[in-house]
Amino acid sequence: MPNLIRHFQTVKKITENKTYLFPTLRIVMITKGSLKWLIGGKEYLCNEGDIIFLNNSFERRITQIISKEAVLDIFEFPPFILAEDIRLIEKFYDSDNCTINAKSENAAKIHGILNEIKEELKFDKAYKNARSNDPDAKLEFELLKDMCSQLAEGRRPEYDVNDPKAKAIVQNLG
Repeated sequence: MPNLIRHFQTVKKITENKTYLFPTLRIVMITKGSLKWLIGGKEYLCNEGDIIFLNNSFERRITQIISKEAVLDIFEFPPFILAEDIRLIEKFYDSDNCTINAKSENAAKIHGILNEIKEELKFDKAYKNARSNDPDAKLEFELLKDMCSQLAEGRRPEYDVNDPKAKAIVQNLG
């Protein structure tokens, strides 16, 4: 079964002046930098740590990248996932209230949840790749599995630092 949630990261260095509208809902976490975003006809200043809720009805475009670059963590999913929770649906379709400031208490909670989702998706990808008979993917999956087990036991994750493949995998984890 395919994942219903997809995560990707993008780096914006120049303003493209393109208007976007996707069939999915998106939660965007500003990982680095500052930018101005026009969403549903209103302009928002978005800074590192801010969270933006984007729906599938309001057109949007980045109007200015204020910092050298802006790094965005984007989580997208089909709207039907939220069919049971009207409060969440309203958050996506309220053009006056579609951002959460990084300094708010809610931002910290949402960051935690999104980071957990990101890690789960990484683990799921490694599992799927490991099943495809790719020896590098199997190594990545086994390494991640071992490290997760060590964390679950309250230990600091360790790996063979002399193994260049293992070292590269750990460095890619961020």
